[in-house]
Amino acid sequence: MSTRLTQEITQRLRAGRFLLSAFQQQGPGIAERATAVFAPHLEPGDATPNLDAQITAYARLLTATLESLQRAELEVLEVSLERAELRRRRDRRFRRLHRMIRALRRGVLAAYLEPDLTALGLQGANRRDPLGLWRQADLIVRLLREADVPAALGEPLFEQALDPRQHADELAAATADLRADLDQLDLLQRRYDERLIAKNAAKAAYDHAFQRTAHGFEEFCRLAGEAELAAKVRPSRSRPGRTHRQLEEEAVEPETGSDQIGDPARAIRVPDPPEIAIAGDRQLLRRRIEDDADAILIAPLDGQDVSSAKGGFGARGRSHATPPANCCLGTPRLSAHHQPHEITKCGARLVPA
Repeated sequence: MSTRLTQEITQRLRAGRFLLSAFQQQGPGIAERATAVFAPHLEPGDATPNLDAQITAYARLLTATLESLQRAELEVLEVSLERAELRRRRDRRFRRLHRMIRALRRGVLAAYLEPDLTALGLQGANRRDPLGLWRQADLIVRLLREADVPAALGEPLFEQALDPRQHADELAAATADLRADLDQLDLLQRRYDERLIAKNAAKAAYDHAFQRTAHGFEEFCRLAGEAELAAKVRPSRSRPGRTHRQLEEEAVEPETGSDQIGDPARAIRVPDPPEIAIAGDRQLLRRRIEDDADAILIAPLDGQDVSSAKGGFGARGRSHATPPANCCLGTPRLSAHHQPHEITKCGARLVPA
């Protein structure tokens, strides 16, 4: 996952920066011409409305909500990156513990004639979710330390057969590591939920401020005879926090990733977000968040380039999409009659000839 802001926030920031630019560049002239329209209709003794001060207040309100929205988005992004790093570490420890339990079960079955696996907690298959595997491993450790292990193992096949009690400490350490990651992920999830609520509140405050200030400035522009500028700053009714002209431009031109709308020379730049420094793997800043996905290697047999992709797997390791019948997951080769495949998010599909 990259450190770029989400699209919904980026679009709001672009619209807000353009409106701030209009306040700064066009505001004084609009206020002067609009005041001139009011002046002939004022009664003797009436105070002349200070539209310039009102536009300045618009700019301050919009700037405050804009900065609050950007700050809230960065806080959510920071927790997301930290959570992604921790999830990858949890997955590594989950796979390691999974292999340890499987190896212990196979070792017992190979070294004893008729072992009672239920008495040792080794019966059945390993759990495929991290929390379930932790519970299974914790039970195995307690049984290895407390149960009558020799009676459960039965007659050995060799003179120096495997003693599973020797692996209890190593298994307990791996179980504790996985549990620590699960607890930390729970804390991070609560932090993420709290910051997401704060972000939604900041987004709602910004949308309200944008709607009010843009609509007020639009009316001043029309009063001053600036119909073209009024059309540019007119807020959209269907997309909060954005202008109607922005929607029209995006419908015609593809997204370019620019921070501005209109003339760049007249735009006000909000300071770029600071780099988020997360301890650990720096590659995290350039990778997407993926929960429990393993690499799927799919390649044709005729020696073409081997491609790899990430599969969309859930917490239990199952794919959310059924791969095609002629797609082989987890193997580096396909049969000779298969055509080249195109890697997609959930698997692969045939590339038409």
